[in-house]
Amino acid sequence: EPRVAEYLKAVRPALRRIHIASEYPQPVWIPLQFKGYNTTLEPIQISRGAVNLLDLDAVHALYHKEGERALKDIVAMRSVANAFAWPISTTTYSISNSNLSAQHVCIARSLAMDVWNEAQINILAEQVEKPFDLSRIGQALSGDLALLNASFDSDIRYFDSDQNESVNFRFPTMPSTRLTVLNSSDFFLAGVDGDFDSLTERVRMASSKHVASLKSSHPIDLSNLSSMFLKLAEALERLEDYRRLILTSISVKRFQFKHHRWPNDLGELSDFGLTPKDWSTTKKERFGYRVDQDRVFVWSHERLGQAKISQELAAWDALGLDKDAGDYVCVR
Repeated sequence: EPRVAEYLKAVRPALRRIHIASEYPQPVWIPLQFKGYNTTLEPIQISRGAVNLLDLDAVHALYHKEGERALKDIVAMRSVANAFAWPISTTTYSISNSNLSAQHVCIARSLAMDVWNEAQINILAEQVEKPFDLSRIGQALSGDLALLNASFDSDIRYFDSDQNESVNFRFPTMPSTRLTVLNSSDFFLAGVDGDFDSLTERVRMASSKHVASLKSSHPIDLSNLSSMFLKLAEALERLEDYRRLILTSISVKRFQFKHHRWPNDLGELSDFGLTPKDWSTTKKERFGYRVDQDRVFVWSHERLGQAKISQELAAWDALGLDKDAGDYVCVR
């Protein structure tokens, strides 16, 4: 701990600047030179380092029961994620979502430490009350297609697995190929049309149709677009599952503040506007809930791989949960 404290003291000016910057409107746009898929995204990559620094300071603050400092860091973590949530490609959203995930893990960790007052716990609820807006995926997809089309005009050379220059990529300048690339958006937008329920299944079906259409129409292998989009959908689904788990856990603590007892079941969280959808995964698996004296546990069946959890187990540790995997949240 002394070495961490010494390091945080040294970087305190940087943390102060991050906190000041987080108060500005988001997202924050930084000029970039457009080079197709060669476009560099250093600001977005660097944002991960800023989030890691805030996370370290928050953990240190929680260790010392400094709730106000920890809360300031947690709020700033979301601000950094929002600042660089540029709707220009699936890559930018993936990094932004990774930053949000780090914030969620930090909040989950804090709930087990009994450091928050009622006003602070309400602020934490605001941090996770809204799901990701899936309609923004269309903007990211349009950006990816623009990057790809710009690459067709570049002097990039493509090689196969044997390091031979790929003949297939002599065709990209053909108008029919460019049109096929642009039309790819129709398949993917159909996959994300709707809410989070069955998102990955819809995108997987759309991706299969996309790949089939490519193989039957021209020799260019663009199946990587389908793979990239499916991975983004899976990441968004995981992020939404964990957001719901954190929101439910925070609401349990809010309930305790209001009623001076733990909820008998998750249904009582309707006091705070939650519905069964909020305490279930995107695959409609209801979260587990258990009161254990002065603490409660909320866990996700989906994240536990459909594990059979018995309410009669005498010791929670008998479940063998991985405390670092985000399988459950402990609330005190």
